[in-house]
Amino acid sequence: MKDNVGGDLVGIFAGAAQEPTTHAMAVVSSDDGLTWRLLRPSPAFGLPSTAATFQSADGKIHLLYKALYSAGVAYARVSLVRDAGGHVVNFTSDLPLVRATNYPEVMLPPVNGNMDVRNDIKAGYDRAGNRRLFWVLYEDPGSGDYRGRVIAGMSSVAAGWNPTAAADWVSLANTPGVTLLKEFHDGGAGSSHNNTVHLAQHPVSNDLWIEWGPLNTCDSATGNLYPVQRLRCTPGSDHAWSVGTSTDVATFSAVANWQCLLGSITTTPDHVWFTRVDGATGIHIDSVDQDGRTTVDALPVPWGGMRCGSDMAFSINATETQAWLGMWVPYDSNIEPNAVFAMHWDGSSWVRYDDLDMGDTAGVAQSTGWDNGLVIVVPEWDGDWRVNLATIRTTGSSAPRAPAIVTPPAGRSVVAGQAATFTVSAFGTAPLHFQWRKNGGAIVGAPDAASYTTPAMALADNGSSYTVFVTNAVGGEVSPPATLNVRVAP
Repeated sequence: MKDNVGGDLVGIFAGAAQEPTTHAMAVVSSDDGLTWRLLRPSPAFGLPSTAATFQSADGKIHLLYKALYSAGVAYARVSLVRDAGGHVVNFTSDLPLVRATNYPEVMLPPVNGNMDVRNDIKAGYDRAGNRRLFWVLYEDPGSGDYRGRVIAGMSSVAAGWNPTAAADWVSLANTPGVTLLKEFHDGGAGSSHNNTVHLAQHPVSNDLWIEWGPLNTCDSATGNLYPVQRLRCTPGSDHAWSVGTSTDVATFSAVANWQCLLGSITTTPDHVWFTRVDGATGIHIDSVDQDGRTTVDALPVPWGGMRCGSDMAFSINATETQAWLGMWVPYDSNIEPNAVFAMHWDGSSWVRYDDLDMGDTAGVAQSTGWDNGLVIVVPEWDGDWRVNLATIRTTGSSAPRAPAIVTPPAGRSVVAGQAATFTVSAFGTAPLHFQWRKNGGAIVGAPDAASYTTPAMALADNGSSYTVFVTNAVGGEVSPPATLNVRVAP
């Protein structure tokens, strides 16, 4: 991911075969992918595997992974430690470690988690402005012909972006349990080994968009001829979502072994973007606006002759004028099998780079895009599953970043007649400006600075709410309120 605080590129993963399995690992680049360094967390903690990762606006990283010693899926949360320049120098677990495994393991509501578990997690908001984590799983219960289902849920209002227990998860209806989106009852074709799922939240409407479909083979030999399906969940109240009806995006016939039809989902300020591969017509990129209107092939088809591909990585900049795409190719007569290719859209045409010389690879493990590039992380298909990285980027500096509040002002308690000092920590493209507010109104004479000291407080000021509005040329963010407690002198 592109760290939304200091701007480093960061990838977190489980230790490879040559590393102790009790170690989580990270790769970090401070120069947009030109050079990389390997980090081990201090104090050490473990991850048995990694799947979905997402960074929330407060700089925390949220992960879902298949639990190693119990059936189901676990959640972990990581804090990045940065130096004075905002560069990542360490990472730590936000959650207590399970003594027996040294893993930061908070289970989702009970799921089977048989075989592979495809999942996704995103950080967003409900209609009332509360912070929420949203998750979706494509799991394989593995009982009889009941071989696949898509379920979803979210963190509670109280938990926000900081769940610490299984009870902190609720359904999309804001009730205990999970939300069932789809069931499959026709054998192994519906298993999570053959299919996957992705999730995104529209930044304006707060709609949740979920898309699932074939990941591995889609042919008559395996019996997996499932369509790619898309589902819209709309806010039904301040704290809950109403689940719509899934619609077919692409359907397939009994043709020769097309590999992986479902791509990835990402967002820009105005749209949610979907990617997929159709064995007959190539790569397709659709977009959906805040009203739910879909534009099919919102960008020109990058490669009509693309017969198959897997684990697609896609990124588009905020102004939607440049895009980057990368993909693993398991079988294709057009380019070398088990290779990785990349493409760049410059606003008028696509440029393709066929083989990134990343060895004999086994899919895309992680990917991230930003305003002028894309990073692909792939494991080599060998005994060590060594990690290789490729960076596709345009020249020039990154686009300006809006402010992100890292540490909001904390509540203060003073004796009547004393002053109180509030501070905020924020990153973003300089210069940053700070407007301090009391009970929602701007404080006349308050400095344009990251700290504010009140005059002597009276008992009448008890319970006052202080916030700060941090802005730059790109945008702004208001901090959560900090409450002032004024007490009588002893």
